[in-house]
Amino acid sequence: MIGSKLWFKRRSVIITWLLSYLCILMMPILISVAVNYESEKMLESEIHRANDVLLEEVKVLIDNQIDNVVRLTTELTWNSRIRAYMYSNYYQNTQNNEFRYDLFMTVKDLAFFQNVYPFINNFYVYWKNGDIVLLPGVYRDSKLAHSTIHEGDNITYDLWLELMHTTHTGKFLKIQNSDPQGSTLAYVQSFKGDKGEAPPGTVVVLLDTAKLLEVISNVKEFSGGEVMILDEMNRVLLSSSRMNSDPYLLSEQFLGDKGSFFDNYLGEKSEVFYMKSKHRNLSFVTVVPSKLYWEKARYVNNLTYSALFISLVGGILLTVYLLRKNYNPVSRILRDLSGRTKEPIVKEGNEFSYIHLAISNALSEKDKIQYKMKQQTIMLRSNMLSKLLKGQTVHELPIEDSLAAFNIDFKSDRFAVILFYVQDYQTFFDHVQGDGSVDKLKLMHFIMTNIVEELVNQKDRGVMTEVDDCMACLVNLDPADETADTAGLRGLAEKARKFMLDNFRIDTTISISGIKRTEMGIAEAYKEALNAMEYKFVVGEREIIAYEDISGAGQTTLPLSYYYPIQVEQQLINQVRAGDYTRADAIIREIVHKHISRPKVSVGLVKCLMFNLIGTLINTLNEIEDVQESMTIETWKQIDELIGCESVKEMEQRLGAILFKVCEYTSSKRQQQFQSTRSLILQERSAEIIAFINAKYQDPNLNITMIGEQFEITQTYLSKLFKEQTGCGILDTINKVRMEHAKKLLMGKGASVKAISELVGFQDVNTFIRTFKKYEGVTPGQYQKMV
Repeated sequence: MIGSKLWFKRRSVIITWLLSYLCILMMPILISVAVNYESEKMLESEIHRANDVLLEEVKVLIDNQIDNVVRLTTELTWNSRIRAYMYSNYYQNTQNNEFRYDLFMTVKDLAFFQNVYPFINNFYVYWKNGDIVLLPGVYRDSKLAHSTIHEGDNITYDLWLELMHTTHTGKFLKIQNSDPQGSTLAYVQSFKGDKGEAPPGTVVVLLDTAKLLEVISNVKEFSGGEVMILDEMNRVLLSSSRMNSDPYLLSEQFLGDKGSFFDNYLGEKSEVFYMKSKHRNLSFVTVVPSKLYWEKARYVNNLTYSALFISLVGGILLTVYLLRKNYNPVSRILRDLSGRTKEPIVKEGNEFSYIHLAISNALSEKDKIQYKMKQQTIMLRSNMLSKLLKGQTVHELPIEDSLAAFNIDFKSDRFAVILFYVQDYQTFFDHVQGDGSVDKLKLMHFIMTNIVEELVNQKDRGVMTEVDDCMACLVNLDPADETADTAGLRGLAEKARKFMLDNFRIDTTISISGIKRTEMGIAEAYKEALNAMEYKFVVGEREIIAYEDISGAGQTTLPLSYYYPIQVEQQLINQVRAGDYTRADAIIREIVHKHISRPKVSVGLVKCLMFNLIGTLINTLNEIEDVQESMTIETWKQIDELIGCESVKEMEQRLGAILFKVCEYTSSKRQQQFQSTRSLILQERSAEIIAFINAKYQDPNLNITMIGEQFEITQTYLSKLFKEQTGCGILDTINKVRMEHAKKLLMGKGASVKAISELVGFQDVNTFIRTFKKYEGVTPGQYQKMV
């Protein structure tokens, strides 16, 4: 049913196969057609070349004969005896013996020329004044000569005589015979006469047409066409058919020295080959009927096309047979699939697309089933190993059977557990591409499993599984190495950790249990690995820790107190109050180090210590200033994060950050207090200096040196501090005080400027005047007049 539906589809495989077979079939056919076309062109080229060669041969032979005719005509026209007849008056008396003797000698000379030119049938010279025709060996009057020479020709005496009296400059004429198929070819050359008068004589050379026809018969026999010689008007002078046809046989003009063209000749389409003669505008022409010209080529074409038709029909029949034969298996497959799949017939593609889709779906379903089974197997395997590590195995089923069900085969009875814990997943997540965190987490577990199992299985036997938040590797040690200890496992763990960190950015914390015997010791080994991991989180600084590193001294109980005496707390408070972060941090580090240097440490006890330290810091801040003002929101967040820490190292780092904030705050407060106290002291000292100046302004020796000695301060420092507090220099202040007192004295009457200058501390009146003008803009005298 499906096969019949797809058969008529445009994209059915039937159409594809059919087009393929037809392409294969058409390839040799097209090649044969192309070869046949090229063969026709080659045959045409060869025929043209052969006709040109034969026509060239005819041209050479006949041109040679024409050369002889022209040469003979030239000798006759320039013969001294003949020219004497034509151009002298010596032979006006034609009855004397001398004249007859000269005629005899002349015709005797002509007989000699006849032997020299065998291709020439006959020739004669017509003398107009004597009305005599000179022939080889004989002479006659014109009538007798006409009747003798042109006895079988279709030309009357009057027409012939008119021809003799017409000027001809070397011209071929065709003279028709009484026989319809016969003709004579004559070459006529007139002697030059006076202008406007008839020529004195004419030379006529009659060619042997039989010999000429014998020459052109070779071309006729080869081509099967008609060979002709035409004059400048395209009139037939000589033809191999010997038929008296219309002299204007061809309408086409002959261009160039040679060539070919198609034209209708005698009502039949023919191909004309022509070649120009070098004499007198003659043309040699071969006319071959097209049907005769292409007879053999047409036969070859018919044979070729017949073979192609037979090949095409046979190829089509074979194509149909092969299509049916090749499609039957496809049809059977479609029928089988139609009853077993629910896939609809695809609208795009062909039968193979449908088969491919059906097979792909079947394989996809199979892969899904296998994947689900694999997932279930992995889940069951992980669950079984998790129970084995935690000591929760089902007692009804032997451990060996459970392990064998998941292809786990231990080689010995010595076991150890290695735990891998990843605290920071984000580094790995950023390293790999993708968006889903769950998929990235699965990928990380897959990578860790492959790496660890490959390293362990090089010597021992190991299986990885996920337990809670860790990846656990159950190691079955090599039975051949009874001396194996945790040192080898530590080296293996270091190699695995380095490889995962360098290549996949997976930073792991690893704990190693002790070596246990029998399967029953697996749970104990797992507990040891967990205890080692817990210890690592609390106090460990190493990334790899073994249980034997923390199980020394046979200590079974945890300490119930920590090191933090009152005197140490007071030292810490004093350093925090002073804002000395370095010393305060050193005290805290010493406290933490003394606490964690014990064999076993409780995380809760460490937190109590940290909380006690935080309380000390907060109490210190309360003593300095209100805690709500001094503690920022960021600091409170850091305290909350400190409370949530699980390891001593992390607690110490966060406590150090909080301590830095507190010390920075207390140091800032102390600096502010110092600056405030210093500012008050400097203000008081500046007031004392101003009071001293007001008291001593009349003393001419008052200057910065006296003031420095009075207050026991160097001049430079005194000048700097005074200017920072008042914004004015000491010398300017002294001058301003003196000017104020001077203005008061100038307002009074009777005191001179000199006396006033001495009263305000100036020894030189000119110095006083300059100073007064500098600060007041006028001289003391001018000021006194103004007020």
